[in-house]
Amino acid sequence: MIVFLFLDFSVTGIASDFYFNRIIVENDLPVANKEKAIEKYNYLYKENERLADIIYKFWGNEVMVKTLPNATIMLENGELVLAKNYSPDIKPYYYKFKK
Repeated sequence: MIVFLFLDFSVTGIASDFYFNRIIVENDLPVANKEKAIEKYNYLYKENERLADIIYKFWGNEVMVKTLPNATIMLENGELVLAKNYSPDIKPYYYKFKK
């Protein structure tokens, strides 16, 4: 069980890194260390088509929004934005009840 949890934690961390880089670069968000994000994005999505296909197949925007619906990105000015706001056509798996 511990090995499974460790693998799950590791894969989720790597997938969230892919997702955040994709959101930052594709939406031109003003974040700290943006150059590193652009460099990683180019390596993952432009230089390696097979890797990009695998990433989109298993960790596309829809999967990531449903897995991490409250994931936030900190902008340079300190403001936190929800990553799901940059994929408005994708709805999280849960329903929010209004009072």
